[in-house]
Amino acid sequence: MLFLADIKVWFTRSPITSTVDYVSPPSYLQLPFPKQSSPTEPCSLIPALVLLPERLLNHGCADYRSISKAGWLFLFAVLYSAALLFGMVFFIIMYSDLESDYINPIDFCNKLNQFVIPEYAAHALLVVLFLVSGQWTALLWNVPLLAYNINKVVNKSHMYDATEIFRTLPQHQKEAYFKTGFYLLSFFFYLYKMIVSFIAEGDA
Repeated sequence: MLFLADIKVWFTRSPITSTVDYVSPPSYLQLPFPKQSSPTEPCSLIPALVLLPERLLNHGCADYRSISKAGWLFLFAVLYSAALLFGMVFFIIMYSDLESDYINPIDFCNKLNQFVIPEYAAHALLVVLFLVSGQWTALLWNVPLLAYNINKVVNKSHMYDATEIFRTLPQHQKEAYFKTGFYLLSFFFYLYKMIVSFIAEGDA
């Protein structure tokens, strides 16, 4: 990756002789000077320096393309797990509001039911990405929760029922606490894997 420290001073003018000393730049910044002109002639720098921004851009893009797909995948997983974590915190707050009678059961169920399927789908998508990319450790970490969500959907017990919510509220709260802890651990696990992937690619 190109840093500012990589850009060196190539042309230094002597205050006495007013001559230009040429220092060889990095390979990706070497510019084509015209054959009929010397690199020490100022007039030859004008057409050559026009290509400098393009060389810098191409070099930077090549570095970004060289970053491993695993690193980008785990970066995506970090953002995904953070969003799911905040979603579970929202669920816990809603449970507390229901217990304190700040919201009636019908509004509570209508509000939370619209987030149940998106949460399951988001987690399932993450599992599929781990499967396709061959990240077996992350896949095994998520399989139990995926199986639990699928079981709830098959048994049609994933939606909130206003007539049963007070009876099943403790169970829902335990599930929310468990998922909050799971997504929190997943966040740090994905963050660690992302850093390791980027470092490994940088050392390669």
